Amino acid sequence: MCAINLVIKEKQHYIWRHYLSKWTVSDKIWCLRNNVIFPSGLMGIGNIRFFYKLNELTEADINLLRLIYIDKMDPMIQDLNKNWIEIFTAVQRLRIVAQKTGQFEKIQKEIDVLTYNFEEDIHSNYESIAIPLLDKLYKKDLSFIDQDDYYNFNTYICEQYFRTNARKEAHNQTHKNFPQLDLSRIWNVSAHMLATMLAFGIVREKQNLKYVLLENETDLEFITGDQPVINTYANPDTFKQLSYEEFELYYPITPKLALLITHNETYENKSIKIISKDEVEKYNDLVFGNSFEQIYGTNTEVLQKYKDLA
Repeated sequence: MCAINLVIKEKQHYIWRHYLSKWTVSDKIWCLRNNVIFPSGLMGIGNIRFFYKLNELTEADINLLRLIYIDKMDPMIQDLNKNWIEIFTAVQRLRIVAQKTGQFEKIQKEIDVLTYNFEEDIHSNYESIAIPLLDKLYKKDLSFIDQDDYYNFNTYICEQYFRTNARKEAHNQTHKNFPQLDLSRIWNVSAHMLATMLAFGIVREKQNLKYVLLENETDLEFITGDQPVINTYANPDTFKQLSYEEFELYYPITPKLALLITHNETYENKSIKIISKDEVEKYNDLVFGNSFEQIYGTNTEVLQKYKDLA
């Protein structure tokens, strides 16, 4: 326990600041929120106080997780998602043991820090692995698709898809299907289970998917948002089941470069496509439509179109 950083992270980011840094100019990024465009440092956007605080999972919570994400899944998914339950109940098991052995007061600070910081630290680990892979993408290098890093990258991008406040709120709105349960209690572990399932599906479909870099040479930049990875076919407000063909992940990685993971047969795998201004605008509209409350750009002009629509 002594190795733990005993500082509770109050301002917790659900959008990776290193990723957003590509949209900064002189350490400032422009943000549209609540119909107001303003400049900000990266610490001031894409965060919520104690966003990753763990809930103690009840037996009913765990049974619901098993019902939704384990019991009817592929055996490999079952094993992976069972591990997430073990991981996300570790802190509460530690608390129980400490209370039974009379050690709770001695290690209460460490337990409190784990309760608040544990999940954000998981994301930090994924991000540290992703840094060299993003560096390759910035250089328009897709070679890692045929290497072991392929699995790491897909896990990373699926985690980025599900870690956001937009996905959390959409998940919690499905409570009508389970009126007797509070789905917000299981969100922390649900997000990782969903990311695991999506990453597994992508890896399984590798031969049918195309990884394409979209290069933007126009005078209109790509924007990004507080839901930076989007499925271009998905309804942002629901978890509606989509068909096989209705899968296409779009991920802007700089104002001039984006990644597309698609079934679209008109694309060649590991290719670079220079796109038109109309296409840039189409993808920007999708980012805006899938955002929860914030979109980002390097300047006010690129966000102005969406001001009266926010």
